[in-house]
Amino acid sequence: MTKPINTAKFKDATGRDFSEWLAYLSKIKAEALSHKEIAAHLTERAGVDGWWAQSITVAYEQHSGRRHPGQRKDGTFSANVSRTLDGPPDRWFRAWCKLMAGEQFIVGQKLSAAPTTTDPKSGPNWRCKFADGSRVVMGMTESSPGKCRAAMEHLGLTKDAVSAAKSYWRSKLDDLK
Repeated sequence: MTKPINTAKFKDATGRDFSEWLAYLSKIKAEALSHKEIAAHLTERAGVDGWWAQSITVAYEQHSGRRHPGQRKDGTFSANVSRTLDGPPDRWFRAWCKLMAGEQFIVGQKLSAAPTTTDPKSGPNWRCKFADGSRVVMGMTESSPGKCRAAMEHLGLTKDAVSAAKSYWRSKLDDLK
């Protein structure tokens, strides 16, 4: 499971520590506001940078029980896995596509369509969607000369599915080696 937001840096970044933000959010009745409304209020009325406004909002939602660590604003969870590999991204991307070719069930889920690939300037991407509504995005980028970073995110999961998805994707990335 993902760790809760680290609130220790709020004071340096915003001038208020988390307890001060909790008092402020209580004063504006944040419990009655949506995620978007809280973050917008922090940005527009409290003068907080957008990134920090999101962080404070998520920390508040976790603190108040509205959101579990790792939970996205739509209520779903995601599993993230990455590996650093020796060699260029295009080599590993070809190997990945070959490894996954013909798979009908991935992480125990039936594919809703064949995986798609794109080759943007930042690095190739592999995507697939599942019958349960979840989806995967995997990209490969050059992390340093002669090194490739393969990063994968499986979105739209239930809390209970995160561990199995991470295990599955770690295994698949290990199969590349």
